Amino acid sequence: MRDWFKVPVSIRVSVNEICLGAREPMTTAIVRGIDNPVFKDAEPSSLWLKALDQSIAGALASVRQPAVESEFPRIRELEVVFSDVLCRLWLTPPPVNATEPGDCVAASVLRFESLFGLRADRWRIVADLDANRPFLSAALPRALVDCVCAALMSNGVRPASIRPAFVGTWSRARREMSAGDWLAVVAPHSVTVARAGPLNWWSSGQSPDLVRILPRPEVSALSAGVGGGSGWLAQAIRLEALRQDLPVPQRVLLCGEQLPGAAKASAAKTSAAKTSDDLMRFERLQKVEP
Repeated sequence: MRDWFKVPVSIRVSVNEICLGAREPMTTAIVRGIDNPVFKDAEPSSLWLKALDQSIAGALASVRQPAVESEFPRIRELEVVFSDVLCRLWLTPPPVNATEPGDCVAASVLRFESLFGLRADRWRIVADLDANRPFLSAALPRALVDCVCAALMSNGVRPASIRPAFVGTWSRARREMSAGDWLAVVAPHSVTVARAGPLNWWSSGQSPDLVRILPRPEVSALSAGVGGGSGWLAQAIRLEALRQDLPVPQRVLLCGEQLPGAAKASAAKTSAAKTSDDLMRFERLQKVEP
């Protein structure tokens, strides 16, 4: 999970839209609305998957038009990135006396079923296996992955890599973080937060010791928030820290879409963003290669 194929173009799938364009920075070629999925047992509905298939075909057809084809010459492979709200993220404690990678894989599957009460065979589970400490694991609905791969392959495009959005962001952020720092990845429907654990000598960066996908407040709630629009984010992080019996973070790296106004301004100035606990400061995540 640490090293992903570096491809020039990515397709990003969220609950109600897709984006197709160049990675870092994103050059959007098309955004097609998709009806909200009706999930049964945490799996997407067949109607939503059909709409997704049609939107992907439409996006690929659009970038092959003469007016924009020069920006996306002969797309043969894509990086597929899924919004965190469509995924499951968790930490798996390594099994005692693990002797082979399969032991950690089995532990990750059992942890998934225990935490979410879902059938593992209906999900695609990957993990950054580590026999010495809790490791990051992620799952995507298998029906969703199969739908996207089939839509791409039918249009002559190979999926070079498939991952949740958070995984790539963490790969970049981990080298900028110190133990106890938090990362907040803001998306339209959710906020994924993670805390950096202690650095070990065999690692090139921090590993998370906490990861959570939190719901993002509705627009009406945001407009009533404190702190110039960033109070909800500071409060969500503070409550999660208290829930896990952890100290309130002093440094939070920000990344993602539609960042809270005050937090965004604070990050741009790299100065303290005062919250009610008067400790937390926000910083914008700088672009670094994974």
